[in-house]
Amino acid sequence: MDIAAKKLELLDWIMHLRDNAMFEKLLALKAESEDGTAAYSSVAEPLDANAYRAHVNEGLKGAREGRTTSHDDFLDEVKSDEIVAYTVLGEPLTLEQYKAKADKGMSDIEEGRYMTHEELLKDMETW
Repeated sequence: MDIAAKKLELLDWIMHLRDNAMFEKLLALKAESEDGTAAYSSVAEPLDANAYRAHVNEGLKGAREGRTTSHDDFLDEVKSDEIVAYTVLGEPLTLEQYKAKADKGMSDIEEGRYMTHEELLKDMETW
């Protein structure tokens, strides 16, 4: 499917959208794209594409050097109502919300909905 067809499909979906929260997220995404924000840091600071790329590269470097914490260790260290992460839109996540998103992510992986490292690197070249 070419991009024009995808845009039409997206427009049709938006036209029939009844979920106000989802619509607000779309508006936030639009505003972010207009102000140059590509993502948010782990403490909800807005990052432009260059800062985000540097942030990702720093994380990859840390992982290569062994500076990691296992998911289980991380979950053991926090309280259930504590903010442990932020969404790409900068919304805080409690431990329970984080666990739900992690479970969904694992399900996505099991069902083949993911991007490989090589695909991500290629995609990042277009940012």
